[in-house]
Amino acid sequence: MPPDIVITFEELHGRLSQAILACRADPAKKPVHTLRTSTRRLEALLQKALEDHPRAKGLRRRADKALRQLQKVRRLASPVRDVDVQRKLAEEIVGKTA
Repeated sequence: MPPDIVITFEELHGRLSQAILACRADPAKKPVHTLRTSTRRLEALLQKALEDHPRAKGLRRRADKALRQLQKVRRLASPVRDVDVQRKLAEEIVGKTA
């Protein structure tokens, strides 16, 4: 992979690691959003790397495994995000009826 992709990967990996730690400490709106955004960005980078290097079998297997893990992480964060959205809607409804 070109050096710029490697640097980008390392930056995104670092952000994802920080987001995971932040969510474990406090699964609030901002950390969950950062976690979900980080997984999407890392997925996009890995998919782009796969497109650019279709013959790299070792890369493909490892990237596919990483993509499955990222999808699992994002799925786990989804209920937290859903509850936050529902809470905000409930607050708006209560505010309008008060």
